[in-house]
Amino acid sequence: KNWQKLQGNFPVVPVYDIKIQQDDLVVGTHGRSFWILDDLTPLRELTGQSSGTETKISGIRFFPPRTTYRSTLIWSVNLFLGDGKNYSPAFGLPGTHYQETTPDGEKRLCHLDMGENPPEGVIVNYFIESEANFKPEKPLELIVLDANGVEIERFSTKKTDEKLDRSESEESETSDDKASLTAKVGFNRFVWNMHYPGPEVKIDKSLEKVGYKPLGRGEDGPGGGPIAPPGSYQVCLKLGENEIRHSFEIVKDPRLNTSPEDFSAQFELWIKIRNRVSDVNSAINHIRRIKLQITELLARENFNNSAEEKSFGEIQKAAEALREKFNTLENELTQNQYETPSDRLRHPTMLKQRMEALVSVVAVADAAPPQQAYSVFENLSVLIDQRLAELSELEEQEVVRFNQQIDQARIRKLQG
Repeated sequence: KNWQKLQGNFPVVPVYDIKIQQDDLVVGTHGRSFWILDDLTPLRELTGQSSGTETKISGIRFFPPRTTYRSTLIWSVNLFLGDGKNYSPAFGLPGTHYQETTPDGEKRLCHLDMGENPPEGVIVNYFIESEANFKPEKPLELIVLDANGVEIERFSTKKTDEKLDRSESEESETSDDKASLTAKVGFNRFVWNMHYPGPEVKIDKSLEKVGYKPLGRGEDGPGGGPIAPPGSYQVCLKLGENEIRHSFEIVKDPRLNTSPEDFSAQFELWIKIRNRVSDVNSAINHIRRIKLQITELLARENFNNSAEEKSFGEIQKAAEALREKFNTLENELTQNQYETPSDRLRHPTMLKQRMEALVSVVAVADAAPPQQAYSVFENLSVLIDQRLAELSELEEQEVVRFNQQIDQARIRKLQG
């Protein structure tokens, strides 16, 4: 027989037992614990030892994902994230790990003193046969859809032309460091973390004050958006005009009694929270851009020469007063004094942080949200709407009045 080496990250060590359990290959070693190769189905289909449910386009063989259990991550795993080694308890057992980002943008936890579980998510496998048969003129795309064919998220081997055409400001506001696909000869694997996208609008980092990141919370959390509820989904591999689709299932933990209605209730409230955070982020970005324009206006070298001395003093006073009003509104939307982790204990949380924190209550278990979560969401939504109305009023009245004042002095207006 011809043997082909399948090394991966498996160490050079004696193997004393091999067992196949539910299409996973379990290998027992002498001195290096046991190792598991997840899902042998793609290997079997590649060698013609199964029914051959894979399909093929342009030199790519695409295998259907297997049924995946929906799992809730242990709360403490992502609480302590930062540079270097991190320590976190997991049901009383301490563990040391560090986070690394692969060249394809995937964030992985590397464990130093504990075992590693399979990837948290739906594993998608595809096989590129040879460089001669795979010469794409367009990026390879992977699109995740729900049972009705509505797109959830798409991933690509490289940035699309649309994203490349964006300005740096737009890119910093909307990009979310998504993992990209690999396109190397042989087996390729992509893991969809079962999360919907996070807030559509993110905080524009170019407008944010430089400071330390808060303690492993906020937008840097895993996934960003809601976890997909159990049900049927589709995954599409697309290259140019050609595409292949497979269906797959996400199922609940069999130990749970959670009903489909409970999962739907959790998902719907989580989506509403995500969208409200996006609204707040958009308002904060807008406020900061206007404040930046005011600051640049006052710092302009020819500003004093652009107006008479008397009108210059009046405009300067009006600009500083307007900037202060925007400052006040921004400070009601978000807490700008979080520069170190301990600042969360010193300064109150504002609307953005309170709405983000509500996710931890909704997502803490595979269950319907408690009534208190709905009450807090409604209360915060009312307060957010009030602040957004104040922002609109400030623009429609104060900014218009200020623009008229500087227009009379022949100074460039503020842009909304």
